[in-house]
Amino acid sequence: MGKPSAAKRVETYLERLQEIHRAAKGVKELSYRSALESLFNQIGEDLDPEVHATGELSDTGSGRPDFGFSETKSGNMRGVVETKGPADDVPITADGAQVAKYWKQYGVVLVTNYRDFLLVAPDGDHKARVEGRYSIAANEEAFWRTPPKALADLHAEGLTDFLIGAMKRSAPTSRARRARTSFVLRSCRRSFTACSLAGCSGDKTRSPKALSIGRTPATTSLCRLLDICMRRSPTLNG
Repeated sequence: MGKPSAAKRVETYLERLQEIHRAAKGVKELSYRSALESLFNQIGEDLDPEVHATGELSDTGSGRPDFGFSETKSGNMRGVVETKGPADDVPITADGAQVAKYWKQYGVVLVTNYRDFLLVAPDGDHKARVEGRYSIAANEEAFWRTPPKALADLHAEGLTDFLIGAMKRSAPTSRARRARTSFVLRSCRRSFTACSLAGCSGDKTRSPKALSIGRTPATTSLCRLLDICMRRSPTLNG
């Protein structure tokens, strides 16, 4: 039997989250981690080099990240993950003191509440920079209300691609620039596709509220990312 498709992996992840939520016996932040770890490792095993997610890293001076990404063979760290409950706000968490300690120590931090994923890394001035964001639901209520298969059909490819970029972002020095460029270009491609499907065609004159009408939950954040990509990528700027 072959490996499950991206759609099946994401659907299984979402089904497990909903099972835990319906049982109403877990802890909002901790109980969902096993499902997320499984998704990380299924995606990571297809990478070259293979990347593995390890839960509850030991404290090396900046606290204990919820997960760490590392190359399976070499052990080289690729970054860490900070998780929060589905009701928590990811940008607020990313702007907090704990995440600041993590990116200063590990370089790259993926912050998530299981439905919203945000990648933070230091810039050239050693300040935090958001390199990308992917949301599969606009809010917690929509997340729990929407059937897993419906969310997976909409977001499996985009979420998988985003997580691949996050896992490959902090590559060894010889591959770092190529990995970062690849991540930015993938984010740009998703932004262009989402805007095209929404009919906004990169129209900067329309408000975020107007752009959000009639689109999937992730589209607004992706369209906002478009301007960042256009400024960063010489290839897209021609």
